[in-house]
Amino acid sequence: MRIAKQYHSFEMRAYIFMSTHFHILIRLGDGVDIGKLMQSIQHNDTRNFKRKHRITETLHLWHRSYWDHIVRDEMDYEQRMGYIHYNPVKHGLVSEPAEYEQTSIHEVIRRGWYGPAWINTVDPSEWDAYNDEWES
Repeated sequence: MRIAKQYHSFEMRAYIFMSTHFHILIRLGDGVDIGKLMQSIQHNDTRNFKRKHRITETLHLWHRSYWDHIVRDEMDYEQRMGYIHYNPVKHGLVSEPAEYEQTSIHEVIRRGWYGPAWINTVDPSEWDAYNDEWES
């Protein structure tokens, strides 16, 4: 992501990285092509993985496609952010979102965007509609 950011202007707002998939909520800079950004992220991730594991042959780690969504309003933004942070709980990896390490929830809490008891103030069933969109 850091390498891709050198070439494509974007702000990371929320993220979750798990072993089988990830979700990111980003704000694109002016003129940034989401397709080129995603291609850059995938290319750099594959290159780093191959280097780390000393793989020299061709390797395909990524699906050819991805799913994107334009956030339309504040409610949509908050629901997407909540869905991202609740994802490791949904997948049975932890019992509380803040127990998971590879997530932006710690930074979001540090910045005061969520209070420490955020999870007690939301209804995760609100995010069920995103299952069909994000994880199909």
